[in-house]
Amino acid sequence: ASPHHPSSIIIMDTATLALRSTASAACWLLFHWALRPVVRRTSVEKLERGDWLNRVCGVVHATVAAVLSIRALLTEAPFPSMAWSILTLHGAPEDYVGASGEPSPMLALILPFTLGYFLYDLILMAIDPSLFMPVMVPHHVMAALFWPVALQTASCQFYVHAMIATELSTPFLHAAVFFLPRHGFKGAPLHIGCGLALVFVFFLARVLPIPFLAYSWWASRAAFFALSTNLRYVCAVSLWVPMVMNVYWFHMLVAGALKQLSKGDEDGDAQEGDADGDGQSQGKGRSKSGGSKAKGEVLKSATSTPTGRKSLRKRQTPTAFEPGGDPREGDHIYN
Repeated sequence: ASPHHPSSIIIMDTATLALRSTASAACWLLFHWALRPVVRRTSVEKLERGDWLNRVCGVVHATVAAVLSIRALLTEAPFPSMAWSILTLHGAPEDYVGASGEPSPMLALILPFTLGYFLYDLILMAIDPSLFMPVMVPHHVMAALFWPVALQTASCQFYVHAMIATELSTPFLHAAVFFLPRHGFKGAPLHIGCGLALVFVFFLARVLPIPFLAYSWWASRAAFFALSTNLRYVCAVSLWVPMVMNVYWFHMLVAGALKQLSKGDEDGDAQEGDADGDGQSQGKGRSKSGGSKAKGEVLKSATSTPTGRKSLRKRQTPTAFEPGGDPREGDHIYN
């Protein structure tokens, strides 16, 4: 137990946090259900409505949580001075660990909201296998296990806020890979611009801070080793893994963006070739069935993964500005 929190208080805080998170999950489920009449009025196909609803909830959660954590990092003592120390590569080591001994009021506000969303997401994945994504299960479970420890022990709260702030890129991801293509903006300037904004914001929020955070961990190693053994294990797992995954995802994102841009150039060349050959094709009497077959090949390529298997993922790794998924099966439970 933390010297600032007797074990009885920690048990009470844990129970309160669990109760509030459960209530938050119920609110997310109600919000999901309340949006059903909205999605029915859109052009989204019936089998994709469940994915649409889940992504709307994801955008709302990411926006609110990220804004609140960024606000805490900028205004809630001692986080602004800690951030400045990290950016300038100097400062007292204990500041990085957050040895102020006081739980963050903003983190206490965010955690039930976020953990409730994670619980809601796990419930949806359990109900509808077509929305199941394996990597999200350990992501949600690890956050539910480790982040409350930071709040209750007043240790490493700065890093929890920093991780939640990275959700700033999530709305751009959902807009680029799902909402804009599904609402008639696929390939439009708005879609391309959103994709480029996704790459920029992802780098700014998730990749650029990594060397500064790594420096802070090294500079504060004495303070980390002064933590209890259990807390050191928590830090060893929860601080490094998200950073490694963000680097991997950014690599996939950039590779997908470059592939998408090169594909656009190839499509433009192909269209010019078709225009040059229109007269010849008309003379040869190209059949409608050939056009239908070509159209079928285009649709096939648009709904298949690189391995040739139909994708049923709800949040694919961002390898391009659009997902390769076909309509999900099982979304009837939302309609």
